[in-house]
Amino acid sequence: MKFQNGYTTQNVKRSNIQPTENNDCVVRAISNATNCDYDKAHGLAAQHYNRRNKRGTSTLAVINRSEALFSDLGFKCEEVNQVYATSTINQFVRRNPKGRFFILVRSHALAIVNGVVYDNSDRTSGRHKIRYAFNLEERTKRTGRTTFTITHTGTTHTNLTPKQVHAIVGGNLASVQSICAKRRPTVYGWKLIVE
Repeated sequence: MKFQNGYTTQNVKRSNIQPTENNDCVVRAISNATNCDYDKAHGLAAQHYNRRNKRGTSTLAVINRSEALFSDLGFKCEEVNQVYATSTINQFVRRNPKGRFFILVRSHALAIVNGVVYDNSDRTSGRHKIRYAFNLEERTKRTGRTTFTITHTGTTHTNLTPKQVHAIVGGNLASVQSICAKRRPTVYGWKLIVE
């Protein structure tokens, strides 16, 4: 199991509030799971979970209000199937090597991001039973248009419309537009990626 001390991440270390806090595992787990600033996670925990400074957080509040809290951070939050959630942290990481998870164990919260466990430095065994696990998927903002990235021999161009792709790769405009619409992997020797 890969482990990272949840107090030493950049989001937590640069906080002005965290050094004065305790019983803040939920706040650190939110911050580490979503890569948001600790101070922002602190405010959202107060708002959505009614968490008071230097006090723990109600498990019931976390279970019932996490969808709204993580939505404010741009994430879709879904409870993981109970079969997986009732495993140990080690078992859960083996079954879920990719993704962002907000995890509740008995009287404690932690984060797992792409197989790395973000927790207190004295909780590295991975044998704690998971009570609830929430899968966090980042929501993508819709801009109304699809954009593309093209790469070729170390050169990359991003955030392009099909007409801009054509201006760079050349060829027939209608062909380039068709390739982009069909989301083909290459266009005139350039790798094409849909953003």
